[in-house]
Amino acid sequence: MSVSDAAAVTPTSGTANLAFAGSLSAPSATTITVQYSTADGTATTASGAYNLFSPKGASPGDAAGIGRLINPYGPIQIYAFDDFTYAPATGTTPDNLTILLSSAPSPGQTITVRYATANGTATTKDGDYLAASGIATFMAGQRSTTVTVNLGARATAEPVETYLLKLSSPTGASLAMANGVGMIINPG
Repeated sequence: MSVSDAAAVTPTSGTANLAFAGSLSAPSATTITVQYSTADGTATTASGAYNLFSPKGASPGDAAGIGRLINPYGPIQIYAFDDFTYAPATGTTPDNLTILLSSAPSPGQTITVRYATANGTATTKDGDYLAASGIATFMAGQRSTTVTVNLGARATAEPVETYLLKLSSPTGASLAMANGVGMIINPG
């Protein structure tokens, strides 16, 4: 059992929700329960870390999700975010990783950033995923885009594996989080 990271842009008024997603490495025929709590990081309660504990019916994997509050004021910054996707039993399936700006470009402004995948415990050699690279472009008013990485089939059970989405060479903004992690989970 694992929990994802989450992010939200700090609103100018009111509140923002951080949505943490839980996942299992394989389907279960029994009921799975887990307790959770929040903990302060550099922000205050409910926007720091999200921790899983005392799982019943499952073993803990990544038991801590990090919540990130993004400041929409000041110079525009670029963030790469983590994602998890179930590997297909056959063929390929897309994993969509998000690239987010702290604020949208102004009219007439364009922001670009280069991206490329890199091996972690998942590798292109083993067919875990297909390499992807290119340039993400943000036009006026656009705050996010996704990069699609195709995941390869898994014929046998494997541990959760990861690959990286690396950002570089930004124009019109600076990099705040240059690496996102793609987590590949066994097919259901």
